[in-house]
Amino acid sequence: MALDAPVVSGGAPTSGERPEEGPDGATAGETLPRGWRAAVLAVLAVLFLVMGVSQARSDSMTFDEAPDLAGGLAAVVQRDAGITPEHGLLPRVIAGLAALPARPVVPEVDGSGDWFAFTDELVRSNAEAGRLEQALFLARLPTLGLGLLSALIVHVLAARWFGRDAALVAAGAWLTAPLVLGLHHLALTDPATATAVLVLVLATARLLEAPSDGRAVAAGAALGAVLLCRHATLPLAVVPVVAAAVGAAGRREQVRRAAIVAVVGLAVVWGAYRVVDPSGPQGSVRGQRLALVEAAGEESAVARLVGASPMPLEWRAGFGHLIVSSEVKVASGFGQRWEGGRPWYYPAALLVASPPATAALLVLGPLGLATVARARRRRAAWLLGGTAALYLGPLMIQPLQLGPRLMLPVLALGLVAGSAAVPEVRRRATGDGRRVVAATVAGLVIASHLALFVTSGPSSIGWTPPYLRPEHRWAGAAATDIGQDRDRIADWAAGRAPVAALVVVPLGHEPPGGTVDLRTQDPSDLDGWVVTGASALITFGDDVSWLRAYCPVGAIGRSTLVYRFDGPPDTRPGPGLPAAACPAGQEFSSRR
Repeated sequence: MALDAPVVSGGAPTSGERPEEGPDGATAGETLPRGWRAAVLAVLAVLFLVMGVSQARSDSMTFDEAPDLAGGLAAVVQRDAGITPEHGLLPRVIAGLAALPARPVVPEVDGSGDWFAFTDELVRSNAEAGRLEQALFLARLPTLGLGLLSALIVHVLAARWFGRDAALVAAGAWLTAPLVLGLHHLALTDPATATAVLVLVLATARLLEAPSDGRAVAAGAALGAVLLCRHATLPLAVVPVVAAAVGAAGRREQVRRAAIVAVVGLAVVWGAYRVVDPSGPQGSVRGQRLALVEAAGEESAVARLVGASPMPLEWRAGFGHLIVSSEVKVASGFGQRWEGGRPWYYPAALLVASPPATAALLVLGPLGLATVARARRRRAAWLLGGTAALYLGPLMIQPLQLGPRLMLPVLALGLVAGSAAVPEVRRRATGDGRRVVAATVAGLVIASHLALFVTSGPSSIGWTPPYLRPEHRWAGAAATDIGQDRDRIADWAAGRAPVAALVVVPLGHEPPGGTVDLRTQDPSDLDGWVVTGASALITFGDDVSWLRAYCPVGAIGRSTLVYRFDGPPDTRPGPGLPAAACPAGQEFSSRR
């Protein structure tokens, strides 16, 4: 059967008749009536929102939020879309618009192109005016809404191919994944990217099912939104363009439909930049952006092609920044520390950051595709697997590894694919005895899954299952420490100052109050408390590597290790990763 043939999900009738319903209101072949499914998802959505709002209030500004919020406010207030080349325009604009009710202080863009200095000034000015905290909180709220929108699209896609029971499982797993909650209560690019990728897959599926010029335009618009979220999503352009060609009747129509998708996608990107910033980069900033494009082209043939493409200069400069900044750095995870990229890292990091039920769905669930009707199997495998592979491919070969946060779109697509196993499991659970066993097992899995989710706070960033602890050893420093515990460190240090600390702080911020820089201290004078972020100690702390040889006596949040010394430490070089926590009975003094 061709990829462009219509597909009906969940065994629903192909004509216009209504599905047969059982006495309890459940559609034939489904476990729960529609009202019950809606109620379950509503409860999970409320839980997601309540926990997300709480964590959005409690977590400190993270590394990426500072330049993204500054870039977003520069775009919507100063009409400068290119001050921050690092991330896509759309997530920044969303954050900037959401922060406006806090009446943030937005400095004039001075034309120097120094986005570090602009970010530093904006953050400091709003902190001094007492507006930073409220502006940040408001900027974080849209991503919670994007989390709910992504859950809805996951539900729609799973129901489309595998039925409503599968849709409930996929959407429920998304709403109760600590990684999803941990990222969606922050003003980051990852949530918007995941939502845009899901919209692209849905638009492409609709284009394949009923090809038309209107649906080609919709797929092109979705492609433009994806490209406005993250520069590394460029390979995903293959998905709707190929789908438009496959669904067309003849060669001329194939070319025309593919051209519609490509042109609309390009127009959306251009339109977004010119609506925000009609004039584009000027003067020395334009020269800097062109130099960035040229520098990237010298490092990569792909970057040379992108540099010569008809994309806006701001977008091409952002892609160039991605290339030149993807240098070999220290990474960690799975009890190891290394330099550069590892092809297996991102898929493995996603599994480490997932509860057991979610990990099982991701690993074993796609096997359920073998039991799905051939037409649906081909469609789902092509759209879900192909999109995930095109997105994941560049991540697996890049030398810079930033943790499972970049895998959010793959998680969403994987949950949809994994839900294919649900109809087969339901089919096999026939007979009263099997139903009782299946219901009991499902109840235990759901209860344990919800318990892990509810207890993933106070900050769900960097969460790992209890059997993969401490988090920084398994998930890696880049996954657990992105600056979210800075205020918690200050609160903890208030009654213990002075505290020697090694932490990385966002632009515009000072080290936590009550602390002094560990690297400025003579180790022979150390006598008392030392705190360090996992990222700082593992990635940047080789000059104090001796600290990694000592056992921490405690932790602050999920990312900060606490040490206590009774006298000068042994400063011989230590291992690559921090030692395990001090054993019982030695919690009051760190030992090497």
